[in-house]
Amino acid sequence: MKSDLVTYGGSSNKKLIQFFVFLALSFLIWSIQLLSEPSMRLVEFSYQVTGVPQGMYWSKENQETIEVQVLSNGFSWLKLLLDRPTLSVDLSDAVADQGVFFLEEQALIAQLNAKATRKLTFDSTLLGAGLKVKLYRQRSKKIPVQLSTVGKRMAHYALSRPTISPDSVWVSGPAAVVDTMSYVHTFPIDLAQQQEDVAEVLGLDLSQAFGISVEPEQVLFTAHWVKYAEHKIEVPVVVLGLPQGWVAKTFPHKVEVLFRAPIEQLKSPSVTDFKVYVQYSQLQAENGLSLWPLVLEVINPAIERAYLSHQRVELIVQKP
Repeated sequence: MKSDLVTYGGSSNKKLIQFFVFLALSFLIWSIQLLSEPSMRLVEFSYQVTGVPQGMYWSKENQETIEVQVLSNGFSWLKLLLDRPTLSVDLSDAVADQGVFFLEEQALIAQLNAKATRKLTFDSTLLGAGLKVKLYRQRSKKIPVQLSTVGKRMAHYALSRPTISPDSVWVSGPAAVVDTMSYVHTFPIDLAQQQEDVAEVLGLDLSQAFGISVEPEQVLFTAHWVKYAEHKIEVPVVVLGLPQGWVAKTFPHKVEVLFRAPIEQLKSPSVTDFKVYVQYSQLQAENGLSLWPLVLEVINPAIERAYLSHQRVELIVQKP
């Protein structure tokens, strides 16, 4: 016996499909009506400025966008989302004060509407603040380069004849910043990691100099590690500038000179490596004593960081 085929829910499925079709059509009609009606929204635009005074330049401190209330209908909104134009703002009529240019709200909105399409109307900026941009007058000058280091070399080693090439660079940027710069640092070099001979290209650190460019952007640092020894030696004091026939003695008549020098270049220091003297005309009085300042002159070029244990001496003069 052949059984009859029975289906369940066919009518319900059909009604469900009809419901969703009706819902979709209702949403479409509602969307078309909504899109056809004008509405006001806050929109963020990129912008560019024209009418910049000669010699003035854009500052990186400025915001790259501006938020403006826009009146339009829904279809134009869709087009605006897909292809948002860059606004053009003329600063010719802006109020200038020490590099800050302010375009009032009314003048800004008038400019934007004069260039807008018929389907867009600009109403106001965020909080009605108009537009404020900062421009700077560019200046250039040449300043020296200073080496920046981290880490330490082992004791009794020092860099011999360090050089930076070039030793000065041209910096350009806002005059207010450039005028305050007297030097520029390199990025740090780790001295603890360097071999006997040092030759390294270093960039220049401009992190604290906003809006500054530099030429060239890198320098070459070269040097040679040398092992040093610390020395001290007593050197007699000479009196210069005495009147003819006069004789003078200093107290003390010898002073100690402390210095350092490369071991390989100076194995046995001599008093002839230095000259210590006083000028008779340079008398200084202190606490009732007549004192003369000592001058140290280094004769041997291999010697570095020499200094005196005494800075002044007494002078005993015998007249003819």
